[in-house]
Amino acid sequence: VILLFSVSGITQSSQSQEISAENAPIMTFVNQHIDIGDMKEGEKVPMIFRFTNTGETSLFIEHISACKCSDIQWTDGEIKPGEEGEIHVLFDSKGYEGKVEKTVDIVANTDPIVVETFFKANVLKGDN
Repeated sequence: VILLFSVSGITQSSQSQEISAENAPIMTFVNQHIDIGDMKEGEKVPMIFRFTNTGETSLFIEHISACKCSDIQWTDGEIKPGEEGEIHVLFDSKGYEGKVEKTVDIVANTDPIVVETFFKANVLKGDN
């Protein structure tokens, strides 16, 4: 059995903007690495990763993930070229001790599709 398919209509897009590496949105961070410093075990510390879309097309953040030790909220919807956005991360140090380094993965319509930010802390046990 031979199957033949016509794909002529599949490649056409109506008014959708073609995004390539050359014109993809770019997340330019004010602070891509945050050092919390010393903190007590069990303490919760908020931090904000601020960025600007320095690309040529609108930025859309699809999903952001990090460790289970963090609560994350971000600027939702379209972030046009030149506009700013924020990623709010709340780090809960419960159960940690010593040097902690974590990555926040941002899935968006960027190239590459995953952009990373980082934070670190030194978690002190007990009453130190």
